[in-house]
Amino acid sequence: MEPFSKHLADAAQWIWNNRNKPQYWTWESLRDLNKPPDPLNLTLDYAVAWNIITVLEGKGLLISFPSFQKDGELIAYPFKLNLSDERAWRRACRLPTCKNKLINLWEDLSPKFVWFFVGLLATTLTSIMVYALQRLIDIMWPAP
Repeated sequence: MEPFSKHLADAAQWIWNNRNKPQYWTWESLRDLNKPPDPLNLTLDYAVAWNIITVLEGKGLLISFPSFQKDGELIAYPFKLNLSDERAWRRACRLPTCKNKLINLWEDLSPKFVWFFVGLLATTLTSIMVYALQRLIDIMWPAP
């Protein structure tokens, strides 16, 4: 497995675990510069941390906003967590193993299978009702 994929899953898990802690989220949150009071702090290099943030932003899990000043300190490249899609966060926290890829595929396809079977059932019931109605009409009003 590729090391970046493991770093991405670990970082997503770390962000999800620390989502309720008050802090300014920047890409340096994934480095050792902004240590929260827990032992799961990630110590990634600059390039990996930046790439993880851009990947999570591309997936819609992070929302960036303009830099600002807070107590005389520049908060550069801040972002907010988009916590509206918990399923997407769970997917981001999974390592891309074969098993997890199958789980993701099942999560994507299962709603589509349900709607396919609902449509198939509706079509079958409609066909049965039309056939029964035709038979009823043929019996009640036979053709001369």
